[in-house]
Amino acid sequence: MKQHSIPVFRNMKDLYASIGAVPDATLMTDDFSFCNLGDLAIPGAFISPAVYRTGFYSFLFVKDAAGKYLLNQYDADVVPGCICLGNPGDIIQFCFNEVKELYLLTVSESFLKENTHVCIMQEYPFLQAEAMPPMLPGADAFAEFESFYRQIEQAGNSASPLRKKQIAYLLLLILLKIKERCCHDYRPAATRGRQTDIVCNFRRMLQLHYQDLYNGDAERVFTVKEYADALGLHPNYLNDIIRKKTGRSISKWIIDKTIAESKYLLDHSSLSVKEVAYRLGFAEASYFCRYFKRYTQTTAAVYRSHSHHAQLLPGILHPVISTQSMTA
Repeated sequence: MKQHSIPVFRNMKDLYASIGAVPDATLMTDDFSFCNLGDLAIPGAFISPAVYRTGFYSFLFVKDAAGKYLLNQYDADVVPGCICLGNPGDIIQFCFNEVKELYLLTVSESFLKENTHVCIMQEYPFLQAEAMPPMLPGADAFAEFESFYRQIEQAGNSASPLRKKQIAYLLLLILLKIKERCCHDYRPAATRGRQTDIVCNFRRMLQLHYQDLYNGDAERVFTVKEYADALGLHPNYLNDIIRKKTGRSISKWIIDKTIAESKYLLDHSSLSVKEVAYRLGFAEASYFCRYFKRYTQTTAAVYRSHSHHAQLLPGILHPVISTQSMTA
């Protein structure tokens, strides 16, 4: 029997286009978006075209709306005061029959890494978990979240060259509130299966390996086989699970991670392109340059020259990160 693949939306531009919506372009880029879905001129119910996977992090704040929201194994009624989180690779489907104030914030992993700090995934482990159920934090706590996402909207509409930084710091406050108020009862290990454990362990290992590259404790990027050996699994079996659960092969995860970390170092360090290449385990800087251009359609030098961080923050050095201080 032929299996139908689940569509993957890498950014909200593609998702909005699939449902015929035209949001405010000011708050819509490839790595960030913010929209009150109640402002979209969509006749009838607000329905996703089908189940789909995302390539970004999503934060859905339900101020005044009602409907159904499917997130991986969770099928929940969405009510006012509800907050739904989604991670890259999650399977999502939604149907809202009534939408007045429904705020959706999305960011890419590269946005988080480039505008916050390198240890963000360790500090907020739910960003690496497969999924968590929709949350009802209570009226007072939701009001705090509302103040933050409203400020994100204001920052997104500003012309400041530092607006991404402003958005990122406000998002950190949201993440901190989620961790403080909503995750103390979250116990993913109690409900997840072995395949989910494998995905979480792989993603954690991927993150920590790049920390080792930063610190000089590793000399090159791991291969698929090395990740499989470390997890005690056959490479094909591991790759099948990762692709099934996230919509991406291990090779694609490695490529995306390498590019994200490359951009981070080009943005936030004074390392030369050659030094960035060596820091990320490339034996030859020329190969790194070809690799970067292949997956970004621009050269590392051009990317750095167009970076606001490089222009505004010259000479910033990337710090050595101690993996011993990370939150597991």
